[in-house]
Amino acid sequence: MDKSAIAQKIEHTNLKPDATVDDIIKLCREAKQYQFFGVCVNSQYTKLAKQHLCASQCKVVTVVGFPLGAMSSEAKATEAKIAVDAGADEIDMVISIGLLKSEKYEDVKEDIKKVVEAAASKPVKVIIETVLLTEDEKRKACELAQEAGASFVKTSTGFSKGGATIEDVKLMRKFVAKKMGIKAAGGIRDLQTAKAMLEAGADRLGCSASVDIVTVKSSKEEKTKIMDDHMKRIVLDYAWKWFEYHASQRLIAFRFYMIIVGALGWIFLRGGFPIKHPIPLGISLILVSIFFYILEERNNRLVDRGRDALDEFEDNNWLVDTAYAIRHNDGMSKKSNKKRFISKFFNRYIVSHYFVIRAIYVIMIGIGLWLCR
Repeated sequence: MDKSAIAQKIEHTNLKPDATVDDIIKLCREAKQYQFFGVCVNSQYTKLAKQHLCASQCKVVTVVGFPLGAMSSEAKATEAKIAVDAGADEIDMVISIGLLKSEKYEDVKEDIKKVVEAAASKPVKVIIETVLLTEDEKRKACELAQEAGASFVKTSTGFSKGGATIEDVKLMRKFVAKKMGIKAAGGIRDLQTAKAMLEAGADRLGCSASVDIVTVKSSKEEKTKIMDDHMKRIVLDYAWKWFEYHASQRLIAFRFYMIIVGALGWIFLRGGFPIKHPIPLGISLILVSIFFYILEERNNRLVDRGRDALDEFEDNNWLVDTAYAIRHNDGMSKKSNKKRFISKFFNRYIVSHYFVIRAIYVIMIGIGLWLCR
């Protein structure tokens, strides 16, 4: 599952006794931002959470009889009804653990049933606090929750000796029907654990570290990113050296051309051998200019390959943290596409070595033709 799919399984939770109004508002804001399934809050904050989530798809989950489950069934039912009236979309109730351990199974079942009835049609999750139960007690708790009409069983409150474990989730999945959901809660603080809980059979996750789970990169992702960045720098270095080498080669060739042209001119002016007349000089100038023009075309194609690679790096913002990120045309990236094309064409083909060197070759060929007239 990717992070967005995992986010939709998360109930973003803040059940701390010192949670403030601002904390709950922040919880709701994060739930909307990261598209969590909803928020899980204490009943006094149900109305507040609903107000801040009413325009979103996020649900409000309210805990009842939290965190001990040791209050009367009537108190739990009343709290559930008040929560639903305040806007709760789901109810998470804590089972009466003491009665379960005392094997008062009918009383436990009735306790759950009263909350289910008070919640009307809203889904009820039964928190069985697995860390305090034996395997037989976990099985019995799951059976009682199903018989009483609950929609989910939940591993933990997060306020006892421990939280959710992979083993408990797998065990609960064996004990409940396929249509019944399982919520893993308590101690889920990273992406790896969240994925493991879902793979073990959980349908929902209760997490207070939800933002970290969906934003912090896993070690594998970090390693992949580091490798990608490293390879990009290798490619960048290769593209730059390619560009630099062939750009220097075209300039070296042009310097040789200018030396040869200067030598031809000097011989002609001195009247030396073998060039004593304009026609031989013109033919020599034409042939030399055509040869170096062809060489320039070849060098320019090689230079363009390196330039195009560097342009792609810059256009894709791959180099924002390097000195190469400076655009070769000031402000070009801020211009419209049309202006950018004109600017790029002008700078690349008019005010450039591309234009100047070719212009000189063409002029020299023209002079050679004039000398041959």
